[in-house]
This record gives sequence, C-alpha cells and structure tokens, in this order.
Amino acid sequence: MLIKKAGAAPTAPQILHQIEFYSQPVQASINNFRRQQIKQRQAQMPKAYRGIYNRAVKGRSLRSAVNAQCLECCCWQRKEITLCSDAGCPLHRVRPYQDIPQNALNGRDKTLECTKSATGRLWAGV
Repeated sequence: MLIKKAGAAPTAPQILHQIEFYSQPVQASINNFRRQQIKQRQAQMPKAYRGIYNRAVKGRSLRSAVNAQCLECCCWQRKEITLCSDAGCPLHRVRPYQDIPQNALNGRDKTLECTKSATGRLWAGV
C-alpha cells in the first residue's frame, strides 16, 4: 500500500488504476446496451441480410459495413440502393449494387462519358 503525504497529488499509475476500476462497469453496461440494439435490429431485418449485418457489427469487413448501412438506409431493398439519388451521402460513391462498376470510370463522375477523338480522350456530359 502506498503512503500518501498530506496534500500530495496522486501519481499517474494511481490515476490510471482508478480510471480502469471505475470504467469497467460502465463499459460492461455499454456492451450490454449494444448487444440489445443489435438483437432488435436483427429481428427487424430480412434473414437474407443478417450475415452481412453480423460481419459488419463484428468489425470483420468494412465492405460489409457499407453494404449493411446502405441496405438499412434503403429499407433492405437492393434496387433502391441502385437508384439512390442522395449524392450528399458519404457512401454514395462506394455503395453496393451499382449498375456501373465504380472502377470502370476511373474515379470520374457517372455523368461523364469517355469518347475517343483524334487528339485523345474527351470527357463529355451525358
């Protein structure tokens, strides 16, 4: 046991021990709350998409996380993701189930079309 002098400030290891001791119950309650929310969402989604969702919440795949977020946003309708018009969404350019593969346009906007000319490539609006 450490003997504290009157008015002495606690040392860094003592502070870390206190933080760890008091944060364990809080972390356990957060984990329980998260598990409950995951179970509620799983009960509301179609069974076909539970595998994607489970991989996403376990942190195993960023692609699964994007797919699960887009599916949940579009009420689990794949066609709605293809037709998504929310260009302001941060996942819009990497959303799943697109008609045009993202790498086919080399990172260019979908409204641009590549055409060949005598001088090289021209990008024209569609």
